[in-house]
Amino acid sequence: MREIRIDTTEGSVGEPERWLPFLARELREPDSFVIVSDGRRDSYAQARNAGRTLEMEYRDGSPLRHFQARGVGLDDVADLFAQWIEKERAFIDRYQWERLKDWDDHAANGQKDEDGVGTR
Repeated sequence: MREIRIDTTEGSVGEPERWLPFLARELREPDSFVIVSDGRRDSYAQARNAGRTLEMEYRDGSPLRHFQARGVGLDDVADLFAQWIEKERAFIDRYQWERLKDWDDHAANGQKDEDGVGTR
């Protein structure tokens, strides 16, 4: 049994029957977001309405596996979430991802992430 958690700007919700109408509703306002967690620590996919564009990102455990794509459509986000909950990752090859480096300051201290992976 899979452990899925879906959080929105309004709070936690159940898994939608269809992602596209759900996302159209949840991401219609600027700064709104949807986060889908699969039960593993620091493992999630999320989308955010950044005003004039949608952003999606995923983190697959380690800070070294934390990426973002901008300027995507609702159908792209629906595909990301549908694959994420099934533990599929074909979406990775479909977009130009930029690694998020928010956690790279740990590398300066020689710290390791929760998976024991060095961040250098």
